[in-house]
This record gives sequence, C-alpha cells and structure tokens, in this order.
Amino acid sequence: MRKLISILLILALALSLAPLTLAEGREIHVSTHKLTLNGEPVRCQAYYVAGYNYFRLRDLAMLFQDTDSRFSVDWDGAKRTVSITTGAAYTPVGDELDEMPRDLSKQGVESSQTILINGKQVDDLSVWSFGGSNYFKLAELGPKLNFKVSYDADSGTVMLESATLLLPRPDVKPAKSYGEVLDSLRAAGYGYGYAEEDAAEAEMPAAEPAAVNTTTTAAAETRAEGAKGTGNGDDEASGTNVQVQGVDEGDIVKSDGSYFYVLNGDMELSIVRADGPDSELVSRIQVGESDYESSEDKENYSYYSLSKYPQELYVSGDRLAVVSSYSMYMNYRDDAGWHWDSEDASCVDVYDVSDRSEPVLLASLGQDGYMNASRMTDGKLYLVTDYWVYSYDEEVPESYVPVLYRDDTRKAMAAEDILVCEETNGEFVVVGVYDLEEAALSDSLSLLGSGDEVYMTADSLYVMGTTWESEQSEPYQESVYEVTEYRNGSNTEIFRFDLTDGLVFAAAGKLPGYLDDQFSADEYDGRLRVVTTRSESVYRLYYDPSYDFYNYQWEDSEQSSGLYVLDLELNVVGSVTDLAPGERIYSARFDGEIAYFTTFRNVDPLFTVDLSDPTHPEVLSALKISGFSEYLHNWGAGRLFGFGREADEETGWAQELKLVMFDTEDKTDVGVAHTLALDLSYSEALYNHKAFLIDVSKNLIGFFAGCEYFIFSYDEQTGFTELCRVEMEDEWEVRGFYIGHWLYVVGSESIAVVDMENWEVAGYVEIS
Repeated sequence: MRKLISILLILALALSLAPLTLAEGREIHVSTHKLTLNGEPVRCQAYYVAGYNYFRLRDLAMLFQDTDSRFSVDWDGAKRTVSITTGAAYTPVGDELDEMPRDLSKQGVESSQTILINGKQVDDLSVWSFGGSNYFKLAELGPKLNFKVSYDADSGTVMLESATLLLPRPDVKPAKSYGEVLDSLRAAGYGYGYAEEDAAEAEMPAAEPAAVNTTTTAAAETRAEGAKGTGNGDDEASGTNVQVQGVDEGDIVKSDGSYFYVLNGDMELSIVRADGPDSELVSRIQVGESDYESSEDKENYSYYSLSKYPQELYVSGDRLAVVSSYSMYMNYRDDAGWHWDSEDASCVDVYDVSDRSEPVLLASLGQDGYMNASRMTDGKLYLVTDYWVYSYDEEVPESYVPVLYRDDTRKAMAAEDILVCEETNGEFVVVGVYDLEEAALSDSLSLLGSGDEVYMTADSLYVMGTTWESEQSEPYQESVYEVTEYRNGSNTEIFRFDLTDGLVFAAAGKLPGYLDDQFSADEYDGRLRVVTTRSESVYRLYYDPSYDFYNYQWEDSEQSSGLYVLDLELNVVGSVTDLAPGERIYSARFDGEIAYFTTFRNVDPLFTVDLSDPTHPEVLSALKISGFSEYLHNWGAGRLFGFGREADEETGWAQELKLVMFDTEDKTDVGVAHTLALDLSYSEALYNHKAFLIDVSKNLIGFFAGCEYFIFSYDEQTGFTELCRVEMEDEWEVRGFYIGHWLYVVGSESIAVVDMENWEVAGYVEIS
C-alpha cells in the first residue's frame, strides 16, 4: 500500500511540474494559421497557446527588417535581458525563418526574462520559451513595435501590416500663372472673392527718415572710425547665442565689439559706445510707429489703426537692419455699406551707421506676412514670413499673392517665383533675401505650405511646418448605432532651399509628429536629422438615426517620440521611433554623430542616440532625473549643459529653475555630474536661447531671471558657482555681452558694467 501511495505521489509531482500545465486547460501546438505581411504571403513558425498566436521575436525582426516597422533584438545572457529597439536595423544570427517544422510545444515554458523596449522595461507582454527562443504574443507585441495585427477567420490568415513612416511627400512645383495660384487657394477652401469696386486701397506707408536724437555728448560728436574704447578693436567679444556657428540670428540687442545697438519698448534704437564704465549713449532714433483714429459718427463710422513694431535687428559692418512687424487695418461705412482693408507685412529697414551718431535710413523694404524667423550670413538677411489670404479680387493678383515692398512702391511677387502644392492649407511661406550693403531685395520665393520653424546652415534653409490631419473609417453598424471611427494626428512638412547659388527650391519631405523648436533639426555630413513628437487621438462617433442622437467615445491619446535621418533630397534613410510613450520632447541638441533630446511627463529622460551609421540610429542610453530641460548646450568633451525647471516626481508639477550638467563621457551610461536649483520660477531663457550668454572657453553661463542677471561658472569638482548677480530693476528683456574684461548687462533702460576681474559692478549707463 505504501509503495502504491509513493508511486501516486511521484506521478502527481511530475504532472505538477510539466511545462504545459495542462491542468490549467492550456492548449499548445504548432499554429496552422496562414500569415501575410502587407498583403503578401510569408512563412514563419508560430505556436498556438491558449487561443493566441506566439511568434519568435527574431523571426518577426527578420520579416520587418525592410519596412518602416523594423526593430533590432539584443540578448544579454548575464542579465537575462531581451532588448528591442524600434526603427533600428536587425542583425541576423542565421536561423531566422527556418522553414523546417519545429514542434517544440511540449518543451514550452513561460519566460521570466526582462524585456526592454527602447531602454524601458516592459512588464505587460506574454512570452513563452520554446527550444531556447522567445516567442511573443502577437496581439500584444504589435502595438508596442509599431505594426498592426488582424485576423481573417474565413481563410484562417493572420495579417501583419507595417507602419507607414515614409509619408507622401508634398508635390511642389512652380506656378505657371497667377490663375494657377488662385486655383490652389480655391481648392484649399481659403479666402473669398469680392468685387473690385468694394476693395479699399491702402499701401504700406514708407518709413520716413527718423529724427536723430539731439542729445549732445562727446560721443555723439565722435565718428565711428575714431571711437576706440577699452572693449573695442582687438579685444575678445561675445555675440548672440546662435544655433549654427556663422549663421547669425536677430535679437533686440547686438554688439559689433565696439558699440551696442539696443531696441526698447518705445520703438527706439539706442546706439551706445562700449568703453567700460565710461560707455556713452551716441544716438537714439525712432524706428517704429503707431497710429490710431476712430470717428464717433455712427452713421458714417470709420476706424484706422497702424503699427510698425520693431522686433529684432542685425549689424553687418556699417549697415544696420531693423526687422519690424507691420499691421494696418481700416474700415468705414457710408451709404454704399461697409468697406474694409487690412495688411500684415514684415519690414526690413536698412540704415547706414558709418557715423554712429547720425544713422541714415537707406531703404525701407518688406514682404507680406507675419514674421516667422530670420537669419543672416555674409551680409545677407534671410526673412521668412507666413502670409494668409482671407479675401481676394481675382482681377488683382496683389490681393491673393505675396507683395514685396520698397519705400512707397509695392509689387506682387512674380508667378514663376511662387511654388504651389497639390495639398495646401491656404498659407504662403515667403522667403526674402536682403543685401544689406546694397540695401535691396536680392532674391525671393514663396510656396503654398506650412512654416512654423526655421533651421539654416551656410548652404541650406529649411522651413518646417506642422499639419494636422484626420482619417475616418467607413461607417459600420453596431447595435442601433451607425459608428464612424476618427483618428487625428500631426505631421511635419519640410521644405529645403539651396543657398549655394542664390535662393533655389531644392526638396520637400514629410515626417510623422511635430517639432519642439528649431533645435529639433540639425544638418551634418550631408544628412538632416530631425526629432519629433508623434501625437494621435482616436474617437468614435455613435449616431442613432431613430432619435437623431449623437454620442462620442474617446480613447486615450497616443504620444511618443522619434528621430529621423534624411538625405538632402529629404528621403528618410534611418529612424528610431516609439520612444518615451506618453511624453513629448522638451529640448534637443545634436553634437556631431550624437543626438541628445529630453522628454517629459513626470520625470526627464535624456536620450542619447548614436548616429554614426545614419541608416541605423541606435539608442545608447535613457537617463531619468526629476524635472526637465528646456534648453541643451554642448559643453566641451563629455559634458552637456541643461537649463529648465525642477518638477514633482509624482505629479509632474513644474517648480523652480534648475541648472544641470550631464556627464556624457560614456554615451551608453549618461549620468548627472552636478545640478543647481534657484528659488525662481521663470526666465526668458526657458524659451529663448538668445537670452543666454554661454561661452565654454570663458566658462560663463549668464541669464536674466526675476529682476537680476546671473553669471555662473562650472567646475568639474565643485559644480556651478555664482560669480555675480546684477540688479536690473524695471527691465523685462536683458542680454549679457563681454568685451575684453568688461561684462555688459544690457537692458532697454540702462546698461550695467561689470569688471570681470573681480566681478564687481563698476557702474550703470542710462540709455533711454
């Protein structure tokens, strides 16, 4: 009897340890379902476990390797970790897609290995191990690796569909006539026509030579060629903090190493000779204007407003350019009814400042549209504006194509200089090239397309714009409802202009997602690298025809980040996608063959991506710290500076300003070297990189926050050290420059002068 009991116990124990755990009712066998990829039959071993298909991970990687859903697979035996990187190339090991039947179902066991997708641990995937290989539940794996899975019960076919990251490129071509431009606008549903006799005629008034400030100072009587102060000539001097070396960006303060040129809120330009504590105001002129008129006659009412607001300036030798936004609106009512007209343009006023005490206006130039961005290189100013058509007279091209201005003349852009797209949202991107030495427009082009961000190198100008697109399904019946599914998402159109021989349209492309700012793009070694945030929302519309009742069902929005590498024809040659689900990009910076970008929800992952092989970007590390960086700056070898805000790790609620120095010596294990929090919550430098003074060689980090301008240095041992803080009361936008051993903290009302040898304030210069 005891022997029989022992045998039964042994048998029970053996059954309890059996890998198939049949007592739980699991059915495991080789799958007999057919398989297609993008509509084409493919062969791939699979197992059927408890009603679901499980596929070998490496087999799937091999299937998708030539699609936009490609992914790599790596195995760390010591850590028993499977690492999956989406968008990366797969390296075969030799036995993928084995066509020999492999019935290893009786050897199957549930896998307990760690799974990482793009560096983040994933715990909600069902994985079985057959014959030492990992097999994943297909229905769970597809959404995480960017491919779709569906099943046709009639034919017993599992259907795989790869993602479409290579979106249709915008079809761009030169217009043959103004009529073709008008047809494109009409097709987009933008603008409405009106009769010619109802059109109010108004022209942009020419900027009159501004009166020179008559303040009598010794400096005002000194010509530029003779004004040599302590900080001038051969002394080292800083400039505007720009993205690309050699490509200047407009700002409210400029310095040529001898003078400061300052725009203030009173629409004035002040020119100050830099000479340490002996700096002096040289001249002050009016560069903007504002006018407003309104009648009280209710029967014949009239209203007129005009503003020309200076936004930024440039200096090139003895030429100075003030870039202003111009807006005019007028309406009136008479016996014939209401009449109105409006005009929005951007101006480039070019001055001769060879005599800094008496600037002379050479020309007032301009182009239609709201100012998007500007750049300058080799004395040529590139201005990009966004122009919308709200109404038009088909007999007057000036009413529906961009207009170019010079003093009191206006001229519609030539039809052959306008590029039309097959699909447009009714927006013109206008690019004008202004030669400051000649005080003239040297080239111009416009296209019907979107433009939100501008990135420029010495040879290329990129205009990038977000388009919001929607897809809807065919209606289907569900109970008493007619159901329609909607999916909304964003894409980025990219237009490249070649600058090597004038201004020439070169290419158009399109990527999923939207950009954070201009630092989301970078050109290197003949490749454009772009990081985007992909955001999609899905909802269903339920309609009950019996009661004429509508109801909506919303799903959680999907959000993730991706990096794309394009050639100069804007073809995608490499990508890594689906990073940081549920988060958006807050900042990005490229350093040669390395890309850094931060995302944020509750904590701040800093991604490091290797771009040495542009066709196969590889995520090297993903560091998480509290808070987020709004701006990144390469700080020499092995260091990356970040500026942003601390945040609550539980709620994500933004808190005080924070400086952080990342240790990037080991790209596969990026860490934090030092951080410093400030008891302040806002600085213009959070959203405007030109508000920074950053000089790695001088070991200086300067920015304005609260009512003070801060200067920090950085040391590998001690971290960030405050060198000084300068009180700047009643100032809003402040810039810092050094010339020689003097630091100038420049506001619109005054300039503080700091001796950099002892970091003491040597004095203030009033400039308003």
